[in-house]
Amino acid sequence: MLFALTPRYNSLTPDAILLVRYSKIDESMTPTELELLQGMCNCYAVCGEDFENTVRMVANARRLTSESVKAMLNRISKQYEDDPEYRELRQRLPSTFPI
Repeated sequence: MLFALTPRYNSLTPDAILLVRYSKIDESMTPTELELLQGMCNCYAVCGEDFENTVRMVANARRLTSESVKAMLNRISKQYEDDPEYRELRQRLPSTFPI
């Protein structure tokens, strides 16, 4: 876990510095990757479709190909498999989804 110092109200007095927590997933995932994973969770929650149809809907919404969505999901699952935030998002999807 990494921490960053953030000045409050553009002041650097000791009582005005806040510690802001950044996790591995926040720092390493690109906005596209995070939105993709969240999109998979949201799409499944609303539609309840199988993996292929969920990927197709997310790919269409993000203007990507189904193959590129699957490749990104596969990479994300391998890279972040031990990250608590990834696990939390992954638990929102069925265990039958191959990611």
